[in-house]
Amino acid sequence: MTTYTALISTAALAAEARPDWVIADCRFDLGNEGWGHEQYLLSHIPGAVYASLSGDLAGPRTGTNGRHPLPAVDALAATFGRLGIANTSQVVVYDQSVGLHASRLWWSLRYLGHQTVALLDGGWAKWMSEGRPVTSGEEARAAASFAPAPRPRMVTPIADVQARMGDGRVYWSMPAAPTGSRAGPNPSTGSRDTFRGRATTTTCRIRVRRARFFRPANCAPGSTRCWATTPPATW
Repeated sequence: MTTYTALISTAALAAEARPDWVIADCRFDLGNEGWGHEQYLLSHIPGAVYASLSGDLAGPRTGTNGRHPLPAVDALAATFGRLGIANTSQVVVYDQSVGLHASRLWWSLRYLGHQTVALLDGGWAKWMSEGRPVTSGEEARAAASFAPAPRPRMVTPIADVQARMGDGRVYWSMPAAPTGSRAGPNPSTGSRDTFRGRATTTTCRIRVRRARFFRPANCAPGSTRCWATTPPATW
């Protein structure tokens, strides 16, 4: 049996998906947090459950911990169980296009030790463009037991980040800003020319590679098969 741990094509999902696979629709809009669920109810991949970036994959906001803080381990594990994800589940995640939001669930599962999770290459847009089956309405899976095995090296404490401010060996991994977003400073240099938009899930590790699911400008639209082995000069 083939397992998927990074990407899965629309053709493979259509041909190989089994009832015990968990498909999660992660469509989301930062400007309208209810949009993704509304779109899910209208039409989604058959068997998919909905996972909200703000409602399911983020912890409570305190005013100082960001827009979508990482939930506590026990809370995140409980969410996975509620979505029907067990430690043995093959999970497939998708959003409206190249995985900006679905990658949050992909990363979160990896963080808690779950390997068999894959991003749908091309997302909902590609699935629809190929005329593949869809359904509507709310779907739910039977609750499952998910035992977390956290990987603490996948997160970086704020204190560590602050200690490395100005360290030229640290690459600040931030996705390009959406059109119309406001400018903000690069945290290591203070330059407003370097970073525009909000810092999302940032990885601040020495010699870190750019996250797989943030598409470089020269990557073909609709594709997530992009990998930058060195950070852009503007980071």
